[in-house]
Amino acid sequence: MKWSRMFLRQKNKSLGSEFGAEVRSTSKQFMSVINFVLTIFGSAVFAYYAAEFAWNDFGKRIIFSVIVGTVVALAELYFLARTEI
Repeated sequence: MKWSRMFLRQKNKSLGSEFGAEVRSTSKQFMSVINFVLTIFGSAVFAYYAAEFAWNDFGKRIIFSVIVGTVVALAELYFLARTEI
């Protein structure tokens, strides 16, 4: 009996409630992507300006910022996969 009531309740969901659930899910995913991009970009910019104190060479600062951005991207992907899956 419980299963049939649950099935009927799910079947009677309105189009608006289903659409709202999809919008909330999409919004959560969109914010995760924005957070991912801003975190990587911010860490690379920070590493570039922090490397200015260590090296005056433009190339070394760029390489350092790319390495830091890559490490942060890998860490973000790990935690994103761990929480989403």
